[in-house]
Amino acid sequence: WGAILIDHASDAIAMNYASITRGSNDPSGPIPDAGSMIQVSTSNFNMYDSHMSYGTIGAVAAWMSSIHFERVYFDHCQWMIGVHFGKTVLRSCRFSHGSTTDEKDLVDIEWATDSSEVSYCMFYGCDSDDFDIDAVQNLIFKHNVVVNAADKGISIGASCSNINLINNIFSECTIGIGIKTSCSALLYNNLVLRNNEGLKLINDSEIGETYAYNTVFYQNTFNVVPSHIGILSVE
Repeated sequence: WGAILIDHASDAIAMNYASITRGSNDPSGPIPDAGSMIQVSTSNFNMYDSHMSYGTIGAVAAWMSSIHFERVYFDHCQWMIGVHFGKTVLRSCRFSHGSTTDEKDLVDIEWATDSSEVSYCMFYGCDSDDFDIDAVQNLIFKHNVVVNAADKGISIGASCSNINLINNIFSECTIGIGIKTSCSALLYNNLVLRNNEGLKLINDSEIGETYAYNTVFYQNTFNVVPSHIGILSVE
């Protein structure tokens, strides 16, 4: 079957207690990640207590929209959520068994300026990044468990600012936390363990600032990998 399309809705749309599986839309559609089972365009979409699985291409794609998900489980999709130009709130959600061959992130957020929150979520297993952001401002990422990413547990890409990582666990990833040097980020009370590289600054064209307070690095091959460009303080 195809996809659920939410386009220019005048009121917020809510979906509760749904189970959605094995859907796919035309991947060449008008918005990024168009092959998803749910597509949201210029709308507000809320989803609670639901399950999405086995998306041939992806689960949820949102374009110029705000999404608010609580207690939604995602598994066995090439990617789970892609948000472009919109606010994202994810609470008590689970993302597991993502792409194994196509280097897709579990969750990807780009060009978001409104305050977003990701809290009490579980991210487990894909062949790229578990959680990836680019050009995102004002994100609180707290009380999450992020494990088993083939690349980065969390990737904080270019031009991100006011990114706050609080009380999270990053474990068994190639890089637990990867941050471009152009970003500003604060790490507080995190546990980073059993990764190849715990915290890594990745060279970019601009200079940002990363501060890590009371964050424990344990049994990583390399606990902290700094850059000659970015500013990094670990206390």
